[in-house]
Amino acid sequence: IVIDKLTQRLYLFHDGELMDTLLVSTGLPNDKQPYNETRSGEFMIVSPVGDFPSGNMTCGYGMRFNNGDLLHEVPYLTNKKDGRRDYNYCEKELGKRASHGCIRVQRRKTAERATTPPPPAPA
Repeated sequence: IVIDKLTQRLYLFHDGELMDTLLVSTGLPNDKQPYNETRSGEFMIVSPVGDFPSGNMTCGYGMRFNNGDLLHEVPYLTNKKDGRRDYNYCEKELGKRASHGCIRVQRRKTAERATTPPPPAPA
């Protein structure tokens, strides 16, 4: 997995072959919360977290890396009447910096690969 914070894309490689390109939202620092910046570097996924609450939303498929940061599906609200998931609030922010430091990932496979060229495959 390679994440490009400039283009807000995740490049998924398998055996050096690009499998998919997905939109992400990484951290959006501000004056009150400069620590929202998603850290750069090489990290290992250290533990699966699964679904977890974040305020009034749920983040699915969480994976912890860097001993605390999280990579997860774009958050959703649960409709209290019928239990349906509403991804609209955060999905519209994919491709832009918008999180508190986590890496939010689009939930559907990309129909067509993004036009942004991928970085080189990891060695």
